[in-house]
Amino acid sequence: MKKTRNLIALIILSVLFVSCGSMKNFTKKTENDYANAEYNYLESRKKELKEEGWKYDDDGRTLDLALLDFRRDSKGKKILVGHITSCQYDCLGDAQEMAAGVYAASVVDKMKVKIERMSGNQQGKAEMNGLMKAFEKKATVEIGRILKRSYSIYKPLAGGGREFKTFFIIGEEEAFQARKRALQRAVEEAKLTKKFGEEVEDFINREE
Repeated sequence: MKKTRNLIALIILSVLFVSCGSMKNFTKKTENDYANAEYNYLESRKKELKEEGWKYDDDGRTLDLALLDFRRDSKGKKILVGHITSCQYDCLGDAQEMAAGVYAASVVDKMKVKIERMSGNQQGKAEMNGLMKAFEKKATVEIGRILKRSYSIYKPLAGGGREFKTFFIIGEEEAFQARKRALQRAVEEAKLTKKFGEEVEDFINREE
């Protein structure tokens, strides 16, 4: 009986040691795979930027670090791009406003389809159009306030100035709250009828 217990103990210890060794090897392999993936991403992205003629708008980090930060920070989040074909001075501000505006316009397009079912008559359609115009303006401001800049690139233009592009990141919950604030303010500004305003309020509480 004692011999049997000792044999079982030896088997368990052997399995544990083998498992530990395997786990170390597995961890090392995973780390190596991750490092290789990051390296390949960096090399591929830098090659792409170089071939397209983009230069890094240095913000105190190396391009490698900026790209790695972007890859890490953007996981599970929205990526918005502000692309200015020609700018002279506040290129970043222009890029931020454009990114927020494009996002707001895309939300308006989606919302129009969903809200049209609530505006069957001409009065309802007029209210909806007024609401969408007010919302797009408010959403551009609200989204612009919470965009997180990741990194910027540019191309010098022959006549002076730059073509400028900035990558921004925003969390889904942050975006939702910004859309909600914008729509609530737009409802107030558009001076909707009470019934239509209540339907819109209900809509933004239930859907994107």
